[in-house]
Amino acid sequence: MSYSADISMSDVQETNNTAAVYRRAAEWFDQTVTIPPQARELLEKYSRIPPDRLEQTVINLRNRAWLTWPYPCIGQFRFLKLSLANRDDLYPRLLARLQAGDTILDLGCCLGQDIRKLAFDGAPATSLFGAELKADFIDLGYELFRDRDRANRATFFQADILDQEGPLAEYRWQFDVLNLGMVVHLFSRAEQLALFKHAIKLLKPATPGTAIIGQAWGHLDGVATPAEPGKERFKHNVETFKALVAEIEAETGTRWEVNAELDSEFDAAERPWDDIRTRRLLFEITRVM
Repeated sequence: MSYSADISMSDVQETNNTAAVYRRAAEWFDQTVTIPPQARELLEKYSRIPPDRLEQTVINLRNRAWLTWPYPCIGQFRFLKLSLANRDDLYPRLLARLQAGDTILDLGCCLGQDIRKLAFDGAPATSLFGAELKADFIDLGYELFRDRDRANRATFFQADILDQEGPLAEYRWQFDVLNLGMVVHLFSRAEQLALFKHAIKLLKPATPGTAIIGQAWGHLDGVATPAEPGKERFKHNVETFKALVAEIEAETGTRWEVNAELDSEFDAAERPWDDIRTRRLLFEITRVM
């Protein structure tokens, strides 16, 4: 069974003054949802949502998240795709690290879906942290996963990744792994450089094996693209991403092993409104010194 979703512009205008943004974003507002098997299992067994209420529960919560901000990952229900768990090359290693006592911070964790999947698969809650710019997303994540009052749960907090004097200051030099899921492409290249330099300060100092993992919108050509007036965003290919890491190394005195690739997850079929040369960038950079 499929359920439809409908949000009127009057809803948007009452909730958010940026109606023009929402008119543009209507292109990536899906009316129906298909819940992937991994997400269905997580929501039925971890959240304990009855199967016959699952689709409507997800749609209702997505609609509320949409009124916080209309990201494509919200409009297209991409938070159900559990991007970390679907990285077969990385996820088993990550889960083993966390079960052995390492810690992870998911920066830009959205609804906290990847952290909940790690918890469901056996990572200890004391190893799991999520930070999100939109505090409403954190609250909605607690609603979707129904774990706000559980004694043994992950830690979530509101933070701006570029504000190192804010809540993130408390967590400097603490983590073994950082996840940047759908974050990097939101910034210009100069801002990305600052972002990664800040991120390094959240990892345990001078510790080979610490890692920054993630995904982002990429591009076959590696290009800057316009964003809101007066701003731009940078979509990397493998070569431009490696060049960014080389600059990070030069400015921080650190060295990193870089694994990166483009795949077709975000191609024209997935994103018909976007540049046809847009792809998904997957990356894992591991400190070697």
